[in-house]
Amino acid sequence: THGMINSALNAGPACSVSAAEVLTGVRVDHFINVDFDGFAAIVDALDGITVDLDEPLTDPKANLDLPAGHQTIGGDDALALARTRHAVGDGSDISRMGNQQMVMEAIIDRAKSGQVLTRPDRLYGFLDAVTSTIGVDDELDSMRALASLATTVASVPEDDITFEIMPWAPAPEDPNRVVKSAEADDVFTAIIDDEPITDLVG
Repeated sequence: THGMINSALNAGPACSVSAAEVLTGVRVDHFINVDFDGFAAIVDALDGITVDLDEPLTDPKANLDLPAGHQTIGGDDALALARTRHAVGDGSDISRMGNQQMVMEAIIDRAKSGQVLTRPDRLYGFLDAVTSTIGVDDELDSMRALASLATTVASVPEDDITFEIMPWAPAPEDPNRVVKSAEADDVFTAIIDDEPITDLVG
Protein backbone atom coordinates (compact mmCIF):
# COMPACT_ATOMS: atom_id res chain seq x y z
CA THR A 1 0.00 0.00 0.00
CA HIS A 2 0.98 3.61 -0.44
CA GLY A 3 0.49 6.63 1.77
CA MET A 4 0.26 10.23 0.64
CA ILE A 5 3.69 11.82 0.82
CA ASN A 6 2.39 15.00 2.44
CA SER A 7 1.23 12.93 5.43
CA ALA A 8 4.91 12.46 6.33
CA LEU A 9 4.98 16.08 7.49
CA ASN A 10 2.64 15.11 10.33
CA ALA A 11 5.66 13.41 11.91
CA GLY A 12 7.88 16.45 11.38
CA PRO A 13 10.26 17.77 8.71
CA ALA A 14 12.80 14.99 9.28
CA CYS A 15 10.17 12.42 8.33
CA SER A 16 9.36 14.38 5.17
CA VAL A 17 13.04 14.49 4.26
CA SER A 18 13.33 10.73 4.79
CA ALA A 19 10.21 10.08 2.70
CA ALA A 20 11.56 12.20 -0.16
CA GLU A 21 14.92 10.43 -0.05
CA VAL A 22 13.31 6.97 -0.05
CA LEU A 23 10.98 7.91 -2.91
CA THR A 24 13.63 9.50 -5.12
CA GLY A 25 17.00 8.16 -4.04
CA VAL A 26 18.19 11.78 -4.02
CA ARG A 27 19.99 12.99 -0.89
CA VAL A 28 18.34 16.01 0.74
CA ASP A 29 20.99 18.20 2.35
CA HIS A 30 18.73 20.91 3.79
CA PHE A 31 15.09 21.82 4.19
CA ILE A 32 13.03 24.98 4.55
CA ASN A 33 9.53 24.39 5.88
CA VAL A 34 7.05 27.11 4.89
CA ASP A 35 3.50 27.16 6.25
CA PHE A 36 0.60 29.11 4.75
CA ASP A 37 1.37 32.26 6.74
CA GLY A 38 5.02 32.02 5.77
CA PHE A 39 4.19 31.60 2.10
CA ALA A 40 2.04 34.74 2.10
CA ALA A 41 4.72 36.60 4.08
CA ILE A 42 7.38 35.75 1.50
CA VAL A 43 5.25 37.15 -1.33
CA ASP A 44 4.38 40.28 0.65
CA ALA A 45 8.04 40.82 1.56
CA LEU A 46 8.73 40.90 -2.19
CA ASP A 47 6.00 43.54 -2.63
CA GLY A 48 3.91 41.01 -4.53
CA ILE A 49 4.49 38.82 -7.58
CA THR A 50 3.41 39.17 -11.20
CA VAL A 51 1.29 36.49 -12.85
CA ASP A 52 -0.53 36.25 -16.18
CA LEU A 53 -3.81 34.33 -16.09
CA ASP A 54 -5.43 33.02 -19.27
CA GLU A 55 -8.88 33.24 -17.71
CA PRO A 56 -10.56 34.54 -14.54
CA LEU A 57 -10.19 32.23 -11.56
CA THR A 58 -12.79 32.11 -8.80
CA ASP A 59 -12.88 29.69 -5.88
CA PRO A 60 -14.76 30.79 -2.75
CA LYS A 61 -13.33 27.85 -0.80
CA ALA A 62 -9.81 29.18 -1.37
CA ASN A 63 -10.81 32.86 -1.10
CA LEU A 64 -9.72 33.28 -4.71
CA ASP A 65 -11.18 35.82 -7.12
CA LEU A 66 -8.74 36.99 -9.78
CA PRO A 67 -9.42 38.44 -13.23
CA ALA A 68 -7.73 37.24 -16.39
CA GLY A 69 -4.58 38.96 -17.54
CA HIS A 70 -1.25 40.33 -16.39
CA GLN A 71 -1.36 41.47 -12.77
CA THR A 72 0.57 41.85 -9.52
CA ILE A 73 -0.88 39.97 -6.57
CA GLY A 74 -0.10 39.97 -2.85
CA GLY A 75 0.55 37.14 -0.44
CA ASP A 76 -3.03 36.13 0.29
CA ASP A 77 -3.97 35.95 -3.39
CA ALA A 78 -0.76 34.10 -4.24
CA LEU A 79 -1.54 31.54 -1.54
CA ALA A 80 -5.11 31.16 -2.80
CA LEU A 81 -3.87 30.74 -6.38
CA ALA A 82 -1.43 28.02 -5.32
CA ARG A 83 -4.01 26.22 -3.18
CA THR A 84 -7.11 26.28 -5.39
CA ARG A 85 -8.31 23.02 -6.86
CA HIS A 86 -11.91 23.86 -7.71
CA ALA A 87 -10.94 26.67 -10.11
CA VAL A 88 -8.66 24.53 -12.29
CA GLY A 89 -8.95 21.32 -14.28
CA ASP A 90 -10.67 18.37 -12.66
CA GLY A 91 -10.16 19.63 -9.11
CA SER A 92 -7.29 17.24 -8.35
CA ASP A 93 -3.93 17.94 -6.76
CA ILE A 94 -2.31 17.22 -10.13
CA SER A 95 -4.41 19.90 -11.82
CA ARG A 96 -3.28 22.66 -9.49
CA MET A 97 0.41 21.92 -9.91
CA GLY A 98 0.54 24.20 -12.95
CA ASN A 99 -0.59 27.15 -10.84
CA GLN A 100 1.83 26.21 -8.07
CA GLN A 101 4.72 26.16 -10.52
CA MET A 102 3.61 29.51 -11.98
CA VAL A 103 3.58 31.06 -8.51
CA MET A 104 7.00 29.64 -7.61
CA GLU A 105 8.47 30.89 -10.89
CA ALA A 106 6.99 34.33 -10.20
CA ILE A 107 8.53 34.38 -6.70
CA ILE A 108 11.97 33.57 -8.10
CA ASP A 109 11.59 36.11 -10.90
CA ARG A 110 10.58 38.84 -8.44
CA ALA A 111 13.41 38.03 -6.04
CA LYS A 112 16.02 38.05 -8.80
CA SER A 113 14.72 41.01 -10.81
CA GLY A 114 14.27 43.14 -7.70
CA GLN A 115 17.85 42.42 -6.61
CA VAL A 116 16.52 41.04 -3.34
CA LEU A 117 19.06 38.23 -3.44
CA THR A 118 22.05 40.31 -4.54
CA ARG A 119 21.81 43.53 -2.51
CA PRO A 120 22.66 42.93 1.17
CA ASP A 121 20.30 45.63 2.43
CA ARG A 122 17.34 44.18 0.57
CA LEU A 123 18.32 40.58 1.32
CA TYR A 124 18.56 41.06 5.08
CA GLY A 125 15.34 43.07 5.09
CA PHE A 126 13.62 40.24 3.24
CA LEU A 127 15.01 37.56 5.56
CA ASP A 128 14.07 39.57 8.63
CA ALA A 129 10.48 39.74 7.35
CA VAL A 130 10.09 36.01 6.73
CA THR A 131 12.31 34.09 9.16
CA SER A 132 9.71 34.10 11.93
CA THR A 133 7.29 32.16 9.71
CA ILE A 134 9.58 29.45 8.31
CA GLY A 135 11.36 26.42 9.74
CA VAL A 136 14.83 25.27 8.69
CA ASP A 137 17.34 22.56 9.52
CA ASP A 138 20.10 23.21 12.05
CA GLU A 139 22.71 24.18 9.45
CA LEU A 140 20.47 26.93 8.03
CA ASP A 141 19.38 28.24 11.42
CA SER A 142 21.01 31.66 11.15
CA MET A 143 20.65 34.80 9.06
CA ARG A 144 24.20 34.33 7.78
CA ALA A 145 23.51 30.79 6.56
CA LEU A 146 20.25 31.79 4.87
CA ALA A 147 21.93 34.80 3.27
CA SER A 148 24.69 32.53 1.94
CA LEU A 149 22.08 30.18 0.46
CA ALA A 150 20.23 33.10 -1.13
CA THR A 151 23.46 34.38 -2.68
CA THR A 152 24.08 30.95 -4.17
CA VAL A 153 20.57 30.86 -5.62
CA ALA A 154 21.09 34.33 -7.07
CA SER A 155 24.08 33.06 -9.05
CA VAL A 156 21.98 30.43 -10.85
CA PRO A 157 20.72 31.65 -14.26
CA GLU A 158 16.92 31.71 -14.44
CA ASP A 159 17.01 29.51 -17.55
CA ASP A 160 18.64 26.81 -15.41
CA ILE A 161 15.74 26.79 -12.93
CA THR A 162 12.82 24.63 -14.03
CA PHE A 163 9.77 23.17 -12.34
CA GLU A 164 8.65 19.75 -13.49
CA ILE A 165 6.02 17.23 -12.44
CA MET A 166 7.33 13.80 -11.54
CA PRO A 167 6.25 11.14 -14.06
CA TRP A 168 3.35 9.34 -12.42
CA ALA A 169 0.73 6.66 -12.91
CA PRO A 170 -2.55 5.82 -11.14
CA ALA A 171 -2.05 3.74 -8.00
CA PRO A 172 -3.07 0.12 -8.69
CA GLU A 173 -5.07 -0.16 -5.48
CA ASP A 174 -6.75 3.28 -5.71
CA PRO A 175 -7.34 5.20 -8.97
CA ASN A 176 -7.78 8.39 -6.92
CA ARG A 177 -4.12 8.23 -5.88
CA VAL A 178 -0.94 8.33 -7.95
CA VAL A 179 2.47 6.66 -7.66
CA LYS A 180 5.73 7.34 -9.44
CA SER A 181 6.04 5.67 -12.83
CA ALA A 182 9.03 3.76 -14.15
CA GLU A 183 10.12 6.89 -16.02
CA ALA A 184 10.46 8.74 -12.72
CA ASP A 185 13.50 6.67 -11.77
CA ASP A 186 15.28 7.93 -14.92
CA VAL A 187 14.55 11.50 -13.82
CA PHE A 188 15.91 10.94 -10.33
CA THR A 189 19.00 9.18 -11.67
CA ALA A 190 19.68 12.19 -13.89
CA ILE A 191 19.33 14.52 -10.89
CA ILE A 192 21.79 12.40 -8.89
CA ASP A 193 24.22 12.47 -11.83
CA ASP A 194 23.73 16.25 -12.28
CA GLU A 195 22.34 15.74 -15.78
CA PRO A 196 19.53 17.69 -17.51
CA ILE A 197 16.03 16.28 -17.05
CA THR A 198 14.09 18.36 -19.58
CA ASP A 199 14.08 15.53 -22.14
CA LEU A 200 12.80 13.07 -19.53
CA VAL A 201 9.67 14.92 -18.44
CA GLY A 202 6.73 16.71 -19.97
